[in-house]
Parts: sequence; structure tokens; C-alpha cells
Amino acid sequence: MSTVSSGRVGITPLRALTIAPLSDIRDQLARVLPDSTSLKPGWAVLDPADVGIGSFGAVPANLAAPTIQPATSDFPERLFARFYHWVHDAAREALLNEAGASPSALETSRLEAVDFIISKEPNAEGYLVLASTRNEDELRLALASAEAAVRNVDSSAEWSPTTRSSLHNGGSDFFLWLVERKIENPVVDRNLTVAAINGLESRDNRFRQNVLKDEIDGDRPNFLTAVADAHELGPIRFVLRIPPIPARITLVLWADGSFVLITSGTHYSIKANVANESVRAVQDLAYLFIPRLQTFYVSDTDWTSSRRQRFRVSARSKLEERYSAPVP
Repeated sequence: MSTVSSGRVGITPLRALTIAPLSDIRDQLARVLPDSTSLKPGWAVLDPADVGIGSFGAVPANLAAPTIQPATSDFPERLFARFYHWVHDAAREALLNEAGASPSALETSRLEAVDFIISKEPNAEGYLVLASTRNEDELRLALASAEAAVRNVDSSAEWSPTTRSSLHNGGSDFFLWLVERKIENPVVDRNLTVAAINGLESRDNRFRQNVLKDEIDGDRPNFLTAVADAHELGPIRFVLRIPPIPARITLVLWADGSFVLITSGTHYSIKANVANESVRAVQDLAYLFIPRLQTFYVSDTDWTSSRRQRFRVSARSKLEERYSAPVP
């Protein structure tokens, strides 16, 4: 199950290049309805209440058209749409046939869905598309359907996961900066704090991978080695605290802006009146907090001029001190 509103929430951002207005994209998607009789995939409203997703023999609970939410002080105008499709299970079919059940195609197929949240790219052409899956096959199927629908009004439309979106953060140096900020000055601004970093992957120049789990601080030898030797870093798992709400969001972030929301570590205050924490957190991350971190990173000239080098030198010094100390 790969939806924004439940289960494991994984987001792939991409840029859709089309001149079609958001209303036209909605109308074109609305014409491609999912059909449980023929098991033809299609589009409908993003309904968090649909509990049949992931079940065999299930059909979409709500076939209303995708919706457009107006812009707010925090979020741009957004199109919410859900792509439904069925996945055949040959093993289930064989088992039911052996039992003499003679199942229908629907009974041996699992209902799956991919959610899309679409908005104008900030300061760039096209649209930012947040797709609720990191599975390449599932994403390819949904994108092909979306592109085919929109090409009815814009024959040059392109929906490609290889086109960088505004959420692309550049990767290794951004992650190193984020760790250094957490260690030295975790308060990004009064609305955002890097509360914890509790997971980081690294690869050395021979592409050997090292996975660091639990709290990442400035004294762990394997982290110090990664910093001193300029290993490639990422993805990174961290926790953001948003004092004004208050809220706490835990995520794993990749260089291309893809992220997995850790729902067990994500909580909003009751006074925030959030109907679905996952849906809200995905938007908060994509439209507010990831861009805010990127802005601070890009504008942090002290990092590029001196702090990055000092951080690496400090790591080497700590390693030398650690391994030159006499063995007790």
C-alpha cells in the first residue's frame, strides 16, 4: 500500500512539464475512472477513509473526481488525486482453484493506489508532483497514465522521475551541513529545530557502505572517519521540531528530495486540529520545512568558506587523539 494517508508513507518528488492549467489536469484525470469489472486502472479523489486498499477483491470506495485545494498562507494551490490499480496474485489464484473456488479476476487481485499532490513549482516552470511511492514499477505505471491523460490538452507534456524537482538538495554536503547544524546550532529559526539525527548512510571511495544507526553525534568514530575522509553521505534520518504548532516530524531524506515519513515518530498537538497527520506532514515537509532547510543551507556562506573545513579538521583531530591514546 502506497498512499499519503496510511501505512508506510514514501514520497517521490518529480517535475511535470506541461502548460496545462491545474483545473485541466484534474478534468483529464477525472475522465480516466478505475473499472473493477475489467480491472482497468484509473483516477479518483484522494480519500483517506478508503480502507480497502491493499485487500483482495476490493474496489475503490469513492469514485468522485480529484479535488483542487485553494492556496493558503503556507501551501500553494494543490491538486489531490489517487491512482487506483489492481495487482494480480498468481499464488492466490492457484490456491483458490485447488480449493475448487473458481475465483474471479477481481478476487485474485489486490487493490493498490498511488496518491499524487500536484502544485506549481516555485520559481520554475512546470509542476511539483509528490507521488506516494518509491517503487519504480508502481510509479512508472501511474506516471504513464497521468501523462497520457494530460496530453489530451498538452501534447508536449512530460512526466519524468528523472527531471529534478525543487526538492532536490544536492546530497552529501547538504547532509553533512545538517549534522553539523544539529551538533553546533540545531535551532534553524524560531519555527524549526533539528531535534535529532538518528540514522545516516555513508559510502567510501571504494563504494563500501556503512550504516550508522541511533544518535549521530560528533564523537562516533565511524562518523568521524566518514567526515575526515569525505565519504559520500545519505540518506539521512532525522527529527524536526516545530515549536509554534507544536509538532514533531521524523523522516528519512534522500538527495533527490525523496523521503519516507516515519509515522511512529510524527505527532501534531491536539490544538493543531489535524485531520490526518500523514497528509499534513507530507505537505509541511514538501512546502515548508525541506525548502526552509535548503534555503538556510544555500545561504550559509560561513559553511562553505570555513566551517566545513573546520568540521573535517576537527574530525581528524578527534580520531588522532582517540587512536594515539595509550591502551589501558
